[in-house]
Amino acid sequence: MADTPQFLYRIVPTRPEMLVSGPTEREMQVIDAHFAHLQKLAAEGVVVVELLVRYRQPLVYSVSPVRVRLWVSELLAASFALDYVVAGTGGDAVTARTQLAAYDTAARRPRRLTRDEREFLAAFRDGGSGG
Repeated sequence: MADTPQFLYRIVPTRPEMLVSGPTEREMQVIDAHFAHLQKLAAEGVVVVELLVRYRQPLVYSVSPVRVRLWVSELLAASFALDYVVAGTGGDAVTARTQLAAYDTAARRPRRLTRDEREFLAAFRDGGSGG
């Protein structure tokens, strides 16, 4: 089991109606693109180098939704960083940054990001919508 990678990915819809009526055509395109990218990352390998989370204020349960912003803040030859902000009704409650590196799972060493990976990530650079 030690040589078998395990992954957990949780998708929570931002539009509750999606659970009843299903995703829109555009939502389905985005879901498909993200899922395909995650499958590729799992096959080619990406590791978390560093994770920093700062709790700015309490985020208590409420019927009001929270807003989560996520973007690629740094894109280098073999690594990239994702920045996050979770905002509730009182403003920014959590800020976070994850530094990730491309990794060759077969050779067990770092690798460069592929052209396709760089293009995909560039679409989310500095707050880009990615579609």
